[in-house]
Amino acid sequence: TLPPERWAQDHPIRRMPGLGLRVHPNTDDPTLHHVNPTGTWRMMVQDFGFDLPALRGFMANGLDAAWIDDGTRRAWRAEHLAAFDALCARHQAGAGQQA
Repeated sequence: TLPPERWAQDHPIRRMPGLGLRVHPNTDDPTLHHVNPTGTWRMMVQDFGFDLPALRGFMANGLDAAWIDDGTRRAWRAEHLAAFDALCARHQAGAGQQA
């Protein structure tokens, strides 16, 4: 257990992708950890410093590990990654207009 002031900085999840571990943010126990699915993904950016390409990879990890048949996996992977890419493009376009 890490002290609150060091939790985000020293949490091992920061190093996991670089070590080859396939990360997928999830809520193991929402009541215990006081987090919901959206909050978990937000923490990956705000607390741990992951960027949009890393989040895309985490999403792909979840799809790759899902207990579904390969045809469904390919279809969902293509659909969800395309939707993620489209949202990223909209986000970047909006950020460019604000600059």
